[in-house]
Amino acid sequence: MSVQFVIYGAIVLVASLIALIVVKPRNAFDLSRCVGWYILLFATTYVVRPALSELVGDYSMYQWLQAGYLEDHWELMAVAGSLAIVCFGIGYASGRPSRRLAAVAENPAPEPTVNPRLVRRLIVCLLFIGYLSALFVLKYGGGDETLHARTATMGTYEHGTAWFSQDDLLISCATVLYYIATGRLGISLLLAGPWLGLRVLSGWGRTNLIGHFFALMSVYFLKRRKRERVAGKTRQALVIGCGVVSVLVLFPLMGMLRGLRSELGGSAKDAIMMVRSTTDPGDVAQTYFGTNSPVSGFELTLSHLVNDKRSELGTQYLYYFFFQPIPRIIWPGKGSPYSWPEKLRGIEVDPLLGIIGAAPGSIGMAFEQWGWLGIPLEFILTGLIIRRWEEAARRRPKALHVQLSYAGLCSLVPQLGRDSLFYMISQFWLFKFGIAVFILWIMYRSELARSGLRTTSARVFPVPPAPAAAKA
Repeated sequence: MSVQFVIYGAIVLVASLIALIVVKPRNAFDLSRCVGWYILLFATTYVVRPALSELVGDYSMYQWLQAGYLEDHWELMAVAGSLAIVCFGIGYASGRPSRRLAAVAENPAPEPTVNPRLVRRLIVCLLFIGYLSALFVLKYGGGDETLHARTATMGTYEHGTAWFSQDDLLISCATVLYYIATGRLGISLLLAGPWLGLRVLSGWGRTNLIGHFFALMSVYFLKRRKRERVAGKTRQALVIGCGVVSVLVLFPLMGMLRGLRSELGGSAKDAIMMVRSTTDPGDVAQTYFGTNSPVSGFELTLSHLVNDKRSELGTQYLYYFFFQPIPRIIWPGKGSPYSWPEKLRGIEVDPLLGIIGAAPGSIGMAFEQWGWLGIPLEFILTGLIIRRWEEAARRRPKALHVQLSYAGLCSLVPQLGRDSLFYMISQFWLFKFGIAVFILWIMYRSELARSGLRTTSARVFPVPPAPAAAKA
């Protein structure tokens, strides 16, 4: 390990410690919040995993990107990494609730309850659509393999639509909602089991798998915080923890299965047999700790800091939030996230980055879109958004749409070292959880109107009677 890397790592770790102090350790170690996981994932992405790559002597990604090595640009990375995590802490602290709202979080006011029958119907509908999509993709193809395996299309659907090919993600949303509404983890996992198995065997969707267990974990700790009567709390915690660990262990295996199936065109069974017969411990260590590890983002961030001469001014976000939801059958020429920066800013995609399709890193994405100003801007907003979302979930434990939206946020956390929060919201939260959250919000507002209550951002109040008409 070089001296430059040691200095870089020390600077970023000290900055992470400062961020931890700013957000307050009691918040970071409160498992009903996601801020502690965020800081841990950031440190893992930008210090721990790169350090392990140095120890195993893997520099292949540096050589592929042709951006030099860390030793050549460690000052840039040290400034960017420390600036990002400190700004995140500042943004998180600025979202601190007032004393009045903090008191409401400790003693939540009663809220109207959405009709359980309507919630059950929503869950059944989401499960039906999700498994119908899964069966269709299983038989005809068109899922994640189509989305990612064709590098020439730069991640676009040419022969289908994500509105149907990705509908299996609604299974995750439905089963998380079931756990929120009932507290029955076993049945929730049973309902999601076939989907989890299909995702593992296909080798795609690692982010969605681990995100699913993080969502369940957030629900569990929020219920535990409220001291709800949840049967077998310890058993549920162990089951969720084992699920997270299992998916982490499966990460490199799923990557190998995906690669073999793409190269050889065989079945999942053939790929599994080949992995068993050809994989040695050295390859596994390289997959976990090398520069091609699933915990990516560090090397790509370095590439963006060194090679990007102009910022894209948010043109990729413009595509993700406004253009991408429009089905290509309606707008065939809507392009891709890489074509719009070229059209509007004259910035062509780096072919090396396009071929590997790797995550740019949360810092790299901010720099790519906005330049150096983007790092403090995006990370302050990320901290602020996470804090406000946490407080809303703690303040309104009976509002299903709030609880499900927060579980969806927690499902994004494992990816927030690799990608920015805004990218993850547009790519995963809006479609996977946003539709159900919107429907639940409509149900809530309808029940609110019938119950004669009014709300503020803090609590729910009875509506006072209208004053009697003045006598003539």
